[in-house]
Amino acid sequence: MVQKLFLMLLINYRYDYQKIAISNNNRLKNMDIIIKNYEKCLTIFIDKIKDLEIK
Repeated sequence: MVQKLFLMLLINYRYDYQKIAISNNNRLKNMDIIIKNYEKCLTIFIDKIKDLEIK
């Protein structure tokens, strides 16, 4: 279960990276957006793991 969630997290991160890299040339701004998205995914991922630990 945890491995599946982590895989989903990586796929989402990669998708965001590709989408932003294609759509815009402003690298620093893009990296900022990617990092924020990744942090958001990571937070969700950690919350889901905590939920699993509680159950």
